[in-house]
Amino acid sequence: MRLSGFNYYGRLSTYFDLTPNIQLETGISGLINPSTQDRGGVLVQPDGSTLTEKERRVAGLDLKVSYVPLRNNQFQRLDWGTEVLYSDSRYLFNPSGSLDPANPTHTAGWPAPSPDDYDGNVGSIGLYSYATYKWHRQWSAGFLFDYLQSAENRHDVTVAYSPYITWALSHWNQIRLQYTHTDHNAVSGLRPDDAIYLQWAWIIGAHSHGWQAR
Repeated sequence: MRLSGFNYYGRLSTYFDLTPNIQLETGISGLINPSTQDRGGVLVQPDGSTLTEKERRVAGLDLKVSYVPLRNNQFQRLDWGTEVLYSDSRYLFNPSGSLDPANPTHTAGWPAPSPDDYDGNVGSIGLYSYATYKWHRQWSAGFLFDYLQSAENRHDVTVAYSPYITWALSHWNQIRLQYTHTDHNAVSGLRPDDAIYLQWAWIIGAHSHGWQAR
């Protein structure tokens, strides 16, 4: 495989104590794939047109603010976190959806280009934001909001709302119950849906501070 076919990802982060009780962690991240080599195949759109992915780029900005009182921090804590992602993907567009070859010498492994093919970029945004409040050594609860524009069509929007509650059986072992309601706009053609999740998470190995706050 050529080096241009790999995903390259990096992240820079930093941490500040805003006050003795309030902490801030923030970071920036980025991902680039110079050549996807059409590993996703031809993407057929609702209107019959097709897309073939040629390049993928994603940039992110995240922050987390935590209120951790100097006293009773085993029993009380408030966290708010948010991450915003921007996707800029390059596609080969075919408005008619035709795969008839316009050039019989096209690159092997790629769909044959059609006379009406053209290159274009789609920019889309995704984000999540959550708040979690801990009021007891073993209990915490929170709310998660997700917003997503499709990487193929930024007008295709999905939003989700998720309340959750977490029970920490021990410092390394916790169970979380979550309900999620997902809405799709008319462009997607999908119906709203609901889901219930039960997550059991535990850690084995070296000591890791802050794991229960995730």
